[in-house]
Amino acid sequence: MQASAYGCVVKIRCSKGLACRSLLAPWPPAASSAADGSAFEVPRLSPDASFSFILRVEPEAENEDDAYSRRYDASRKQLYAQLAVLHTNSLGERLLRVHNCMINVLPSVRVVYQQLNVEPLVCILVKQAAALALEQTDAATSKSLPRDCLLEFCLQTLASYTRHCQGSEIRPNMLVIGRQLQLLPLYILGARKLLYTATADTQDKAHGEDFLKRLLRMPVHSLLAAMYPRIYPLPARVEEGSTALPPAGRATTRILESGQAKAYLVASSLGTWFHYRGSSPCSSPRGDGSEGKDPTAKGKLQVVEEDVQARANPENTPETRASERVELWRSAEALTQRLRERLAPGPCWMPLRELPQLPEKSKTSLNLGVSWTDKILLSGLLVEDEGVTEMNYSDWVQFVHSQACHALG
Repeated sequence: MQASAYGCVVKIRCSKGLACRSLLAPWPPAASSAADGSAFEVPRLSPDASFSFILRVEPEAENEDDAYSRRYDASRKQLYAQLAVLHTNSLGERLLRVHNCMINVLPSVRVVYQQLNVEPLVCILVKQAAALALEQTDAATSKSLPRDCLLEFCLQTLASYTRHCQGSEIRPNMLVIGRQLQLLPLYILGARKLLYTATADTQDKAHGEDFLKRLLRMPVHSLLAAMYPRIYPLPARVEEGSTALPPAGRATTRILESGQAKAYLVASSLGTWFHYRGSSPCSSPRGDGSEGKDPTAKGKLQVVEEDVQARANPENTPETRASERVELWRSAEALTQRLRERLAPGPCWMPLRELPQLPEKSKTSLNLGVSWTDKILLSGLLVEDEGVTEMNYSDWVQFVHSQACHALG
């Protein structure tokens, strides 16, 4: 609360050739700037909140009578933006902060891709899609879904890169992505799954709108962690006085089922989920009244297998597994607290919960023990796996490749 700005008034001004187009934030723009969204006023602006201004370039007409314009090198042109923030701090002092930014106008498309930073760009796209979803009254019957705009931008970006930056030695049907764009398909896939989490529940629209507004106020580091969660093996070594994190793995079921660790922690900026391989998901205590239930035949098979393993290994008793699980849960709590500190400031608390039962990949399995809500959650956490509406990462890259080649003709 001490770092918050009270009675905050924000105004952006641009130089000639640049103009503000819109504001991306959970709050509306000021009434005097409703046309372009170049200003807003809020009673309190906390450190975990973020906002974005969308700027557009306005071409300037050349003046043939101006001798300076004929001598001017367009390749070295700069545009400027100024952000003024009038606020009151926790001591009651009225302050004015001014931020100036120079924006270079690059001479070619190739140079633009060389200077591209894909992480903030994807965050802006996600916030634009979230704002579009909030504007739509019924996204299910809309002609264009918000997450489809992300795919369209990805295809246009890759097609433009191939058209302007691809060398003659590259075959026509080969997809070549530069170093700055190599994570763009993965982030777009994670963003589409994240947006489906917010728009899938048509019954509870209030929860979906609250989730979308939370995305609008997320800073870049929080939104990236929400789009692509990480998997940490447990037990994890968390040293006091250090901010380092243990090595993390990819967001895929293969790591959870590899058996290389006793347990795993799936971490996102929206929370953490504990996965313990030593007990059946059907019998793990969750506090929802499902203890001891065994809705599928697979659960009975797993109990029999655990009894056989316990007889083969006398030390692997239920008491030993329960004690081991308690220690792993404590390690997950310590790692979750470290993640909260690393991702601070953040717009939401990161609770530690049990990971739902992983669905079976077999075509004959009905996955009766996995609810639709759990499937949507696992789809957003395990980004590289096949989700309820999206394909896995390998098939996604092939799909993007084929669509980008089709766009090129």
